[in-house]
Amino acid sequence: SRHGESEFNTKHLIGGDSCLSENGVKYAKLLANYLQGELKNKKANLYCSTLKRTIQTSQVILSETSDIFTNYVSLK
Repeated sequence: SRHGESEFNTKHLIGGDSCLSENGVKYAKLLANYLQGELKNKKANLYCSTLKRTIQTSQVILSETSDIFTNYVSLK
């Protein structure tokens, strides 16, 4: 999945390395909820890029689904 809305997205800017917006954090929580339902009783690996917004998305998912994901790996 892609990351949620970033601060740059709210300013109609593409690219860069900005943090998630409030809506982006809400999206990450909804994504975590979806993954919780899809991956119930399973263990999985969580990967993201090195951008702030993807790391923040992964951190939210991790905090909401620690029974599925125990950590995330950030790769270029």
